Amino acid sequence: MKASGEEEAAQPEVKGNYKDGAYTGTGKGNNGDITVEVVVKDGSVTSVELTDHHETPGIYEAAEKTVTAAIIRTQSTAVDGVSGATNSSNGIKEAVAAALEKAK
Repeated sequence: MKASGEEEAAQPEVKGNYKDGAYTGTGKGNNGDITVEVVVKDGSVTSVELTDHHETPGIYEAAEKTVTAAIIRTQSTAVDGVSGATNSSNGIKEAVAAALEKAK
């Protein structure tokens, strides 16, 4: 059971078809490049972490949380972005797509 304030980590709802490992990718955000690390385990994306970015605090966090969780659940970067954080959302999706190209 999670402690109060801790959130459940997103879990894949479908099986991915990727090679296991950790992959990095870069996309274009609102204020420059966004770099992510994508971890694939048992063929599925299990985590997406922003490792380097210059996005606006207070704005990108919603995109980071929502978009990365949706990518993990669906095993796809064809997910909805977050209104008000469109460029951050698109940059995260682009970065994850670039990382997953290496995992095919």
